[in-house]
Amino acid sequence: MSADINECTYINCNNGTCVNTPGSYECRCQNDYSGARCNVDISGCGISKWCKNGTCDRIGLQMCKCNRLYTEDQCNFFNERGILWQIL
Repeated sequence: MSADINECTYINCNNGTCVNTPGSYECRCQNDYSGARCNVDISGCGISKWCKNGTCDRIGLQMCKCNRLYTEDQCNFFNERGILWQIL
């Protein structure tokens, strides 16, 4: 019987932790990541320009933390003296 090789010494689980198993390995992903090597962002924050004028701040549900004077789900409305302008 041959000795088990620790695949975790050369496997990168990106956003997770590698666990050596007999003859293989398993990546245990952090919250919001999936895939064989934990490289798939399932939170939505990885979507390019999701928060148009802000930053993605995912705590529980997907949310944008909007820059000053911007509002709505994706920070795509500019609030100028009470008038909302949609930014496309």
